[in-house]
Amino acid sequence: MTMGHTPDDGTLLDGTLLDGTPLDGTLPDTPPDTPLDTMDADTPRAAAFDPTVQAWVLSRHADVVEALRHPDLVVHGMTVEHRAASTEAHAAMHAAMHAAMAHRFAPNALAAWRTSMRDAATRAVAALPAEGEVDLLRGYFRPWSLAVAMLVTEAPPDATAECAHAAQVVFRAAATATSGAPHAETTHAVIALAQQLATSHDAGHDAPHHIPLDAAGQVQTFVALCETLPALLAGIWCALLQRPDSLRAVRDDAAQLAPMIGELLRLGSPSRAVFRECLVDTRIADIHLRAGDRVILRLDAANRDPAHFANPHQLQSARRQSGHLAFGAGRHACAGAALVRMAVEVASEALVARLADLIPADIPSGVFQDHAALSASDMPLSDIPASLPDRFAGGYAIRSPAHVMVRFLRHTPEANGTTPP
Repeated sequence: MTMGHTPDDGTLLDGTLLDGTPLDGTLPDTPPDTPLDTMDADTPRAAAFDPTVQAWVLSRHADVVEALRHPDLVVHGMTVEHRAASTEAHAAMHAAMHAAMAHRFAPNALAAWRTSMRDAATRAVAALPAEGEVDLLRGYFRPWSLAVAMLVTEAPPDATAECAHAAQVVFRAAATATSGAPHAETTHAVIALAQQLATSHDAGHDAPHHIPLDAAGQVQTFVALCETLPALLAGIWCALLQRPDSLRAVRDDAAQLAPMIGELLRLGSPSRAVFRECLVDTRIADIHLRAGDRVILRLDAANRDPAHFANPHQLQSARRQSGHLAFGAGRHACAGAALVRMAVEVASEALVARLADLIPADIPSGVFQDHAALSASDMPLSDIPASLPDRFAGGYAIRSPAHVMVRFLRHTPEANGTTPP
């Protein structure tokens, strides 16, 4: 998950926006037979040109990393002349933004936010039903992530609904994108969100489309925390719920969660693809690219490439290989990776406290206690019969579970194998 995916009071906590639009499940499902979805996400292949989408598709881990770091693969719309005229300015802009992000997300700031995030997460988890089914995405991940976004960006409380709505528009466009071309609707939403988040305006810029550097960072941060973070948490917890051995390990010892975070980011990231254009004739991933060629980088396949991650569908907390692409790579890697990782840890740690009472909603309680019946951590995702979501939200570029249904059980002494005193 990268912040670069953005261009690149009770009204929200009950799951709706001011206009009545549901805050969860609003991203459309991409029809399964569209050309972009005919490629198997779990099967990295040699780079090849796909005539159905008129683009080169790179899906092997080594190829995707090379492309993400290559200076001649650029975002949509940049020309040779633009790059030649603005190379230094572009590099300076990125350096300045990353420096600002590094300052904003300094260890002391993260520590302060962690305390507030943890308190909010503890309250949110305690407020979940004592028993019965609940959608963790709607009931916990989304409202908590919105609160985190408001906290970190210091957005005005009275603009909560407006900020959330604008972020949803931006994220929806990014999720359903099939190229890097901008959308007018997205541009308007970005400007609206920037205006809500801005505490001051640069009087030296009169153009209505200009967004100051700090405001651009604020917009990316808000969208990442309000929209991408709950999608990431949904993917992570579905991945964990599908692997009973790992779930039991965390339930028995909460300290086992931290070493799993890297693997959960790899398996649960909602980022599926990013789009680039070739600026000049060049060679990448053993293929010759011509100026103007479109390139699709399949992050999801790269994160499951067996050439880089042995047994890629297994969750291995002791895995030696590094290099998951949940935060991207290269110049456009997520500048707020430390913040997002901390947020994932805080939200998950709070939920771990209730793991003793939680099972996947589609698994009978008696079956879940049978270790042999669900010892499926070495099975491909498509073969695991546990807690697979039946609906995904998003599109080709970003997709995540549309719900995370679990069931809380009220344990009695008899259920725990003991008798009352």
